[in-house]
Amino acid sequence: MTKTIANVKIAIVDDHPILREGISHLLLENQVAEDVAAYSTAEEFLAALEQGTEIDVCLLDIALPGMGGFEALHELTNRFPNVKVIVLTAQPASAVAVRSLRAGAKGFISKGQDPRSVFTAIDTVVGGGRAIDPEYLDLVLSAVDDGTERLPHESLSNREYEIMMRLAEGQALQSIAEDLNISPKTVSTYRRRTLEKMGFSRNSQLTEYVLRYLRPPT
Repeated sequence: MTKTIANVKIAIVDDHPILREGISHLLLENQVAEDVAAYSTAEEFLAALEQGTEIDVCLLDIALPGMGGFEALHELTNRFPNVKVIVLTAQPASAVAVRSLRAGAKGFISKGQDPRSVFTAIDTVVGGGRAIDPEYLDLVLSAVDDGTERLPHESLSNREYEIMMRLAEGQALQSIAEDLNISPKTVSTYRRRTLEKMGFSRNSQLTEYVLRYLRPPT
């Protein structure tokens, strides 16, 4: 049976319960989905898929505790390619969009947008398209289709990238370790590798870089 926006099964993977419940309520109230399942971690969602849970579209937060959103996206793309992933992000869209689409996501939504934009995004990816905010369309398509790595952050692993963004926001190593369920020593190792790859020596340089290259276009 051909899927329509009214009979898709949707998963929301986000560690904020209010956001999960809010989007679930909107989707069901407006008959956008046949069923909505909510998960607080990528590990829980992947375990559900392994046990046979059927999902058509996944709304995936990119900043998750434990397995980060980019790692989860990699797992979903390789192991469950039929699940269409739309990335949810509170980070600058220009920073996340290209990396997400290159990794296999079918679209991205900024958490600052009208929640009902989720409806349009779901309809787009179910129909086989990419859900991209028109404001970023030219930037995203040119970068994704080009495939070249113009900026130093493109050489970072998914975990290094995630930690770079957290460090750039001023988050402490201990806090990052707690959020990601890894040891402070591991965070410190990722920080060192990230600084080396970026050619920097201080966190403040990461902040300057992110503000210069990864903020939304104005």
